[in-house]
Amino acid sequence: MTLKFLQLNIESGRFLDEVIAFIQKHDFDIINLQEVSGGKFNKYNQFDIFQTLKEKLGYKGELTKTMIGKSDPQSYFGNATFFKPSFSLLNKKEIIWLKPFVELSELPKNNFQTLPRNALHLTLTKDNLTLNVINAHLAWGPTPLDEPYKINQANILIDYMKNVSQPFVLSGDFNVTPDSQIVKNFNQLARNLTVENHLTNTLNAKTHRVLSLFPPGLAVDYIYTSQDIKVDKFEAIKETLSDHLGLMTEIVI
Repeated sequence: MTLKFLQLNIESGRFLDEVIAFIQKHDFDIINLQEVSGGKFNKYNQFDIFQTLKEKLGYKGELTKTMIGKSDPQSYFGNATFFKPSFSLLNKKEIIWLKPFVELSELPKNNFQTLPRNALHLTLTKDNLTLNVINAHLAWGPTPLDEPYKINQANILIDYMKNVSQPFVLSGDFNVTPDSQIVKNFNQLARNLTVENHLTNTLNAKTHRVLSLFPPGLAVDYIYTSQDIKVDKFEAIKETLSDHLGLMTEIVI
């Protein structure tokens, strides 16, 4: 079975119409998104991005909220995985907490180490085949380098991944570059398609707020696949969908 897969940090739906049109055009089977938000945590339009995408695309989906607004559960920030209705969710979604959930009055601006983070694990089935899909948003910091708090959080996910059955796809915004020890540790578990395809930048030079990064930019977004998965195609998306570049691949399981 061949599947089309999209990885994208959606930047709170800043270019939501463009994202919807792109997904409809390419007919993806499975989509991992980070920075899905709603209410006051959506600084661009205050839509509930998760519900809007489900309605517009006709996909099934699961959302994990890393944080919600204090006394305002409609305001949230998290990760979402969408999949075509032809898939079944085999088990209840699993949430791997890398930094515990909190309620906040507003999104923190500079307190990087306390920002909540998690990963979402779904087990999907179709045509008697099973695929594990893990959607992660790792710790951010002022630089894309290893920091003790980043390593500690990443190690929680690494230890979890050691017990995930193959086949699996892991993707996300890792906020660190390929030369980091964090990425090298993940590389011991699975194929890093970003590195295999010599992709050196996954940030959008047209819209990213830190213009000093360009050129050459930074690679901080990744798709990993277990060794038993065949990869037919992989590319970075040039269309403006976010301040990150989307990554898409076709895999065979």
